[in-house]
Amino acid sequence: MQVQVLHTGQASAQRLERRLSKLLEPWDSSQANVYIRWGTGGGPDPAGTVLNRREAVQRATDRDRVLSLLNRFGVRTPARLWDSEAPRRMAAVRQYRIPVFDHAVLACFRSEDRRVWLNRRLTRLRDDYVEVPEDADRESMRACRLALRASHALGLDFALVSIGVSPKNRLYVLDVSPTPVLHGRLLDLFSEAVSRYVARGKDNTSKSAALVLGADLEFMLQGQSGRLVLASRYFPRKGEVGCDDRTFRGDPGRLPLAEIRPAASSSPLRLVGHIREALLEAARLCPSRKIKWVAGSMPVPGFPIGGHIHFTGIHAGSRLVRALDTYVGLPVALMEDPETARIRRQKYGFLGDIRHKSHGGFEYRTPGSWLVSPEIATAVLCLAHIAAEHYRDLDDWPFGDPEVQIAFYRSDRSVLKPVFEAIWKRLTRIPLYEVYEDHLSVIPWMIGRDLTWDESADIRETWDIPAPRRRARTARSGSGAGTAAARR
Repeated sequence: MQVQVLHTGQASAQRLERRLSKLLEPWDSSQANVYIRWGTGGGPDPAGTVLNRREAVQRATDRDRVLSLLNRFGVRTPARLWDSEAPRRMAAVRQYRIPVFDHAVLACFRSEDRRVWLNRRLTRLRDDYVEVPEDADRESMRACRLALRASHALGLDFALVSIGVSPKNRLYVLDVSPTPVLHGRLLDLFSEAVSRYVARGKDNTSKSAALVLGADLEFMLQGQSGRLVLASRYFPRKGEVGCDDRTFRGDPGRLPLAEIRPAASSSPLRLVGHIREALLEAARLCPSRKIKWVAGSMPVPGFPIGGHIHFTGIHAGSRLVRALDTYVGLPVALMEDPETARIRRQKYGFLGDIRHKSHGGFEYRTPGSWLVSPEIATAVLCLAHIAAEHYRDLDDWPFGDPEVQIAFYRSDRSVLKPVFEAIWKRLTRIPLYEVYEDHLSVIPWMIGRDLTWDESADIRETWDIPAPRRRARTARSGSGAGTAAARR
């Protein structure tokens, strides 16, 4: 894999170029197939892989435009975009500088400086910033997640994201720079990240790790009156069938969300079988037919839920995450209930939402809970398999158009449907599509007819989960002889 830095003489780009010449094997720029764009100069993007494509860098060139776009995408930014001719400051409790590369946080730097200049680009790491672990505390973890969300929303593969913490402990994106000043620690971080990227590319061409899919799927319990029944009443916290950690009214002993965690598989079709097995186990733990099981985006008001898809054997890079947004997130968005999905996305299910797992894989968290029926579940998992196996061939990301991204958060089908039709045509040209064509057909059928899933349906009925048999037990009378059937 050959790498070339595209630049027009910027000092940081030249320093990166010199450092890479020492870290990487000798390379011929005429054979480059990976390009690192530094700024918008140098003409259009060449053929091959371009990190920070020109259109993404253009979106991030002007700070006011960056903050305006992020605000429209639901990312909190300073309330006022200050006029560059009138220098102003906002107060902050502290600040973060977070370098991001290939949808991963490289490090986390924190400063107690309370002053934020809003008329200047924030492109460098000052001496008063101290490196802290990403998981140093809840605030640093939130800041790192926000940095990933902001850079991804702008379509950037790498950036330096600046975040401020308000006196009310709210996090605001202050700037996203696609051309940070590289020297010292930042130069080390970015050059080492490029080296790792190259090494992964070589591994991908020499061997292919087995892709394994998994899931954790949330659903909720409703009584006959439609009121919430706590999942913790029937299910344990951990295990194949359990409860999500979210609490009811802050009480750690009352957990409202049920969750199944089926065994993973390299086949999406076998994974669907494991989902059914988990639902059968859930039925054994909660046998009452007076309780309805519901899934979707937010089947019970105030409780958004999700269908998280797990991946192992593949790196969660920015190109893969964009493919998941386009070929999983977008189709599922058009099948979700638009009203509840719009509310859910105010906090959960934003584009590019991933979490790394302790086993080395990651989970894609953007879709709502597609547990609503086996047909939809099968189609979604087949889509995920195709997107993960062929993300290099599926490199469109329609959400680079701000109006499409805004339509996603607003559940605006009039904008999203034509985009879906275009990307689905491309999907049908992927060889793996033919393998799953019958299972995928429910998606264009529903979207073409403006049908959405029914969040009021009992998923035990859609999955044909039978009621557990009532078990008989033997009771001995005091005299010893006789048998009686006891009902639970």
